[in-house]
Amino acid sequence: GMIPNLDNKTVGPILNQTYIRQALRALVDQGDMVGSIFGGYASTTYGPVPLDPSDPYASPLETSNPYPFSITAAALTLSTHGWTAGAPGAADVCSDAKACGPGIAKGQPLVLRVAYPSADPYLAEELEVFKTAAIQAGVVIDLQALDPTALSAAMASAAWELAAYQGYPYRVLPTGESLFVKGSPGDIGGYDNPTNAANVAATLHQTSPAAFYAYENYLVAQVPWIWLPSPDYRLTEVTASLNGVTPQNAYLYLDPEDWSYSS
Repeated sequence: GMIPNLDNKTVGPILNQTYIRQALRALVDQGDMVGSIFGGYASTTYGPVPLDPSDPYASPLETSNPYPFSITAAALTLSTHGWTAGAPGAADVCSDAKACGPGIAKGQPLVLRVAYPSADPYLAEELEVFKTAAIQAGVVIDLQALDPTALSAAMASAAWELAAYQGYPYRVLPTGESLFVKGSPGDIGGYDNPTNAANVAATLHQTSPAAFYAYENYLVAQVPWIWLPSPDYRLTEVTASLNGVTPQNAYLYLDPEDWSYSS
């Protein structure tokens, strides 16, 4: 997904607003991306728990996609929070600082920069689709393709605004302590929420779906990341005469010691 830098001095106050992240989330047309960019070889992602393969810890709310793609809904969310549309192709401008949120000045334009690795053509296509939709809702997206060294340097500074990645590895049990809790290795955007921290802690000591539902439903609404589709990691073609290949290892390793051949 796209990770917002909540500590950025310029746009951090904007990205810290939950309604902004919800509006950005509604501007990601995942269904179109899965079909047109990946030819169906990708999975939609609506929250912190992966949905494919079918996961017993995925809540009904997350599975239902509570923020479906809608330029109209995104534009309405922005307008009801003090943003005024300008000329076609221009960014919305904050016209009511109190409604826009703390730290957002009257007259500030809604312009956001998204850095991403230049070696990923599929991600570049996804972000272009997002950019095209976003401008129609009054959000100007400045895409910045960087080579790995430049991207790492940008992420090491506080100047980056949003960073896009194609995915992040998860353990088999999809708890969120490594991604969404302050100080964790994956919380590079500075997301810090005590309710979420308590919800995550509960998933570490309970295996009931209820604990996971509370954790993920809260983050679905919070949108700590702007979710993007997850492309298939591997396509495995197996001859009908080779047995024992499936189900594949949960970490996607190949286990030839389990295979057998039948003529």
